[in-house]
Amino acid sequence: MTWIEEKRGVPFWLSFFVFLLVTVPMGVLRPYWYDELSARWLAEAPNLAEFVSRVKAGVEPTPPGYLFIQYLALHALGWSEWTTRVPSMIGYGVALCGLYCFVKRRLDAMAGALAMAVMILSGSIYYAQEARPYGMVFGATALAMCLWQKYVDQERAKYVIWMAFWLFLAASLHYYAVLLGVPFGIWALSRIWIKRRIDWGALVAASAPGIALIVHLPLIRLAMSEQSDPKFSWSQPSFAFPAKFWERALEPGLLTIAFLTLLVLWIWRGVQRGPAQPARETETARLPLEELILLTGFVLIPVGGTIFAKLVTNAITPRYVFTAMLGYSVLAAHVLTRLAPAGRAWILALLLVGGAGNGLLDLRWLIKSPPPGAFSIPEVAGAPPAVVDDYLLYAVLGRYAPPEVFSRLVYVTDRKNLTRYTKSGQMELGTVVAVRKGQFPGRSDYLDSFLQKEPRFLLFEPRRPEDNESFLSRSLWERGATLSVASIQPDGRWFLVERGAAH
Repeated sequence: MTWIEEKRGVPFWLSFFVFLLVTVPMGVLRPYWYDELSARWLAEAPNLAEFVSRVKAGVEPTPPGYLFIQYLALHALGWSEWTTRVPSMIGYGVALCGLYCFVKRRLDAMAGALAMAVMILSGSIYYAQEARPYGMVFGATALAMCLWQKYVDQERAKYVIWMAFWLFLAASLHYYAVLLGVPFGIWALSRIWIKRRIDWGALVAASAPGIALIVHLPLIRLAMSEQSDPKFSWSQPSFAFPAKFWERALEPGLLTIAFLTLLVLWIWRGVQRGPAQPARETETARLPLEELILLTGFVLIPVGGTIFAKLVTNAITPRYVFTAMLGYSVLAAHVLTRLAPAGRAWILALLLVGGAGNGLLDLRWLIKSPPPGAFSIPEVAGAPPAVVDDYLLYAVLGRYAPPEVFSRLVYVTDRKNLTRYTKSGQMELGTVVAVRKGQFPGRSDYLDSFLQKEPRFLLFEPRRPEDNESFLSRSLWERGATLSVASIQPDGRWFLVERGAAH
């Protein structure tokens, strides 16, 4: 495998090829889901004035900068779904190139490719094929890291200015990118101790994500005011969140398998060589102290995110803190270079095979999955309206279901007793508002109001792995309604509901 190291540029291009292999087909073929559909409504605005009007509606909490990029991509590249995913693909590709340059500057090209491969095999690769801001956040962050590296080496003002720009932009693409203040803030404070002086440029750059959040505060408040009840958080934080994040980030088990396999191969090759040919060790395989501090700060982003969510937002989910993988990937490349310099080509090959295998398995699953609009309503006398007890499913059906099916669907949630059935509720309530404002097509209502208008209807209760995600059946039983099973399907069951005498 030494030919991989000997051929200049081969490690990088092999890694980038695997990135394209696992990203482009899924980005083109995968149907939209809820979050992508909610942003698509703004991108589909026929003109800029209408786009601004939809932003002001306050039903989409994504920063307008990213939404405008989607608007431009859609109108420039066409109305296919993959066009709004192009910015994410480009952003993630930029992130991989940035990682490669960052690591190569300190170690070598093979180590840079290893960092790329670790990133590709992680759970972060999903966000390169999704029409959401995360891929672009990765790209902006990687560019900030490269400029940071040059600033540490040369302390020239232009580097810190551009670093601040990319950090500001990252937080302007997704508000939780404010957590980039954790690694860069830790570095800026440690620099005071290292240099025995205050580096004002470093402090300003580290503050850039927070400044971006302050600039966008009026839009954040507008989005919160349009929520039916903002105190209902859909993903409440817990102190177990950092562990859950790393489980999700490293979920592709091939990362661990490949690493262990490599160690076995490395040891075996060392035994075969014998003591006369010890594994070579490069003098460059070491990161400076400031670099280790910054990268450790990246690994601590999930911890900072948990604290931020506990104190400020009451909401956190793994995708908000996946920028941590940028630092982890660099550290992993560094460790692998130190532990097994002679076997890095094997490590790279195993990681890339694992990444390609995961991507092809996902593609196979997607091709075999039923079409997203494949949804049938049982035949019942009178053709009553059909209620869907799942905001994720309702949004998808609004785009993919045949008109004759979707015309009978209504999204309903129980606003009155929502907290009795689920710990969250923001998305359920927000979907009612979004449908009423046109962000999603169709009809929506709250349960008490709907019962007053419809004495008889069908209710679809999907099979979902999350606890308490479908709860209208229980709520209707408590209100005295009669529920009888109308149909059982692989993905859920239909009830025929008849209103109780109390209504």
